[in-house]
Amino acid sequence: MKSSKLPDKTPLYRQIYRHFRDAILSGQLLPGAHIAASSVLAKQFGAAVDTVQTAMAALEAEGLIERSQRKGSFVKGNTPRLSSVGIFYDNIFWQKGSMDYYRVLSGQLQQLLSQEKIAFRLFPEPHNSAKIPSDLITSASRLEVQAVLVPLIVGISQQEFDALGVPVVFQADAINYDLRSLVDQTVSYFLRNGCKTAGLITTTTDDHPLKNLYLNALQKAGLQTNEQWISTPPVAPDAWEMEEFGYRSFCAMKNAGAEGSLPDGLLIYPDTPAKGAMLGITQHNIRIPQDLKLVMHSNAGMEYFMPFQPALIQNDPALAAAKMLELARRRVAGENPQPFATAYKLIEPSA
Repeated sequence: MKSSKLPDKTPLYRQIYRHFRDAILSGQLLPGAHIAASSVLAKQFGAAVDTVQTAMAALEAEGLIERSQRKGSFVKGNTPRLSSVGIFYDNIFWQKGSMDYYRVLSGQLQQLLSQEKIAFRLFPEPHNSAKIPSDLITSASRLEVQAVLVPLIVGISQQEFDALGVPVVFQADAINYDLRSLVDQTVSYFLRNGCKTAGLITTTTDDHPLKNLYLNALQKAGLQTNEQWISTPPVAPDAWEMEEFGYRSFCAMKNAGAEGSLPDGLLIYPDTPAKGAMLGITQHNIRIPQDLKLVMHSNAGMEYFMPFQPALIQNDPALAAAKMLELARRRVAGENPQPFATAYKLIEPSA
């Protein structure tokens, strides 16, 4: 294939990499096609030999070419494989409470990458700077990582991540838990257990779809509710404020009216305010499930102490990690899939 100098402001090794990658993926270069030796390409592109070798090494890591000393390279296939990723760590993981889910998700990602024999490197945010680490910028620029996985990010814009020039996968990009499945399973549980009334404690705000989905499902099922039994914040609290919100919401609900004013059934979502609400439930000597049919959100594999047995509505960090990795693979291969829809799972208390 005849090449020429590529007038572009991006580094030459990225231009050369993209030049051959696009030709292979488009079918212009078919499996078995010969690509000249690095010394020849260096003259064609006006680049140093090391620059060409950087580009060729990235293509080889993706399984697109095979390199041979002195003979040059040969096209191997047209489906890029994921062989190296970066994992970005926001320092909020370690400095704030109530980040258990994201820490577990990060651990699941590392375990899965090790099992899949995909090289990975950790990139912590430098000194609470709300900036992308310079070594991550360098690694992405030099094609040393093909994609970046981000379990949680605070304070860095999408545009800054886009500037890395490699696919960036956030948890929310990869998996979309179906709130309707959460609501429908919860309401069905209440009906099976004879509930006539139901309430909700959630740290999601009124503009989040959960509240309307829940209220509509209650109305359709013939379950009654009132304002005292629905607790949502005007502004979403920070993660480290959610336990207190759960505690205060339950106490306010219990103290709002006469004795016995609690609804028959109560959904608490997500797990962080549920932990706080447990304190209020025990302080008021509410018996679960005799006095209250309780459904609490939890994350699979992240069990925490419960002094009673509620029903649990669960999602799974291990599944989220698997979907993040699958999305990274598909984006490296040139696809742009939508988030994967996944249902919650209701686990009823044992007898």
